[in-house]
Formats: sequence, structure tokens, C-alpha cells
Amino acid sequence: GQYLSWTNRARTIFDTHGKPIRQVGACTDVTARRESESELRMREEQYRVVFQSVNDCLLILTRDGTIVEANPAACSVYGYSRTELLHANSRMLLAPGTSHKLDQYFEEIDTLGACEFENMNIRKDGTIFAVLVHGSIIESRRGRHYLGVIRDISEQKEAEAAIKKSEAKLAGIVGSITDAMWMVDEHCNLVWVNHVTRKLFGKGGLGNTCSSFFLGREQPCQDCGMLKSFAQRTKQEYEMTIPCQDGVTRTFWCTTNVATWHEDGS
Repeated sequence: GQYLSWTNRARTIFDTHGKPIRQVGACTDVTARRESESELRMREEQYRVVFQSVNDCLLILTRDGTIVEANPAACSVYGYSRTELLHANSRMLLAPGTSHKLDQYFEEIDTLGACEFENMNIRKDGTIFAVLVHGSIIESRRGRHYLGVIRDISEQKEAEAAIKKSEAKLAGIVGSITDAMWMVDEHCNLVWVNHVTRKLFGKGGLGNTCSSFFLGREQPCQDCGMLKSFAQRTKQEYEMTIPCQDGVTRTFWCTTNVATWHEDGS
């Protein structure tokens, strides 16, 4: 009950008077070829839907950088219509002074089969923004092309810059404090100390418990303020006598509190 696809070829044979007297024909089973063509069309349609739907910019380039296809996301991000992008050279999307990156892009893909790098691109309106580019090779019936998957990471870069600025500001504040400061994890292991702590009690200590570093004993202090802060989630204040590295034992007013929390709130 299976249906098959056939290709039929026939030739008519005529007598000496031009009258058709017979036909000679041949039939070829092309079922497998038709199924392959149908599968190929289905996959091409799937690729087309993906190409049109992804949020990242997708550009298909020739070896000289000419754009042969661009998805809607690329048009939106760069501010060009698809007609404007097609057959244009992709170098127009690179920020001034970065066009050499395109040559490196092709060379690395030809050598390794893929590449990934960050660069600065430019929109139609002149806005320069940071991108992460992943490149690979596409082999098809139309020959070899290069696929560029481009993600706008300008917001990520702005956030990273803001974090660095905040960290620098915090480091400046902490660096100007004249009190000894340190940070421990929930097991009272030292994870950070400031310059005043190192000056008073010596270098090292990170990874050790605060009681072993400051007091030379493994057991935590009785009625430990830091453990109370962890348990009660409150600030603790108390006096403590600690020997310093210069041999003098001094009395300190200590304040402890929880600085960071796990995602589950602990």
C-alpha cells in the first residue's frame, strides 16, 4: 500500500511515413530523493524560523565581509532595514578603529572553525556599543559563508563599570578607616582582614578561625559575639582583650553583625 514517486521518460518511434508505431520508456524510482528533498525543505523552514526569531543579531557574510542575510534582531539593533544591510559590507557596523577585528575574525574561523571575541560596534545613528561576537562557518549549496552571532552587551558592560566604581569607592572608604576590621564565614574562618588588622596582629590568618589567629586556640571564644550575630541575626557589642604582634595585650571594643546572606536567607 506504499505510494512511490517515479520519474518517467519516453520516446516515440515513427515509421518511414512518420506514423508513430511504438513508444520506448523508462521509469525511475525517485521516492528516496523526494523524501530527502522534503526533509531538506522542512529543515530549511525550521532554520528560517529560528533565524527570524532569536533575540541575538545574526549576520551571514561572505569572506570579504559582504552581508548576504540579516535577521530582524540585527535590523533592530543596528537601526538599518534589511534592504540596507543586504549586500553592504559589515565593516560599516564596526566602530572606528576596530575594522581590523573583522580580518582576525575570518582568520580565526578559517583556522579553528569558530571564534569568540568582544568588540565595539556602531549603530546607524552613530551610537557606539559593546558586543560579544561568536563566529562559525556555514557550508551550503551556495558555498561557504560565515555566521556571526552578535549580542549587545552594553548594559552588562555598564553594570560591570558601575560595580568596579562602587568597589573602588568602598575600597577607598575601608582604606581610610583606622579601626581593625575583618570578615568571617559562618564557621568563623577569616575570609578578609583590613590593613589595620594586619598591622596589629600580623599578616596571614585567612582560612583560619578567628580564635586561632587572634588568640592562638582552636576552640571558639565562650559567649562569642560573632556566633551570636549569626544565630540571632543581630548586632553584638562587647569588650575583648587580644594580644597584639608587638607583645602588648590590648582591650578592644568589638562590634559584630551579619554582612551577607545565603540565597535561602541563612
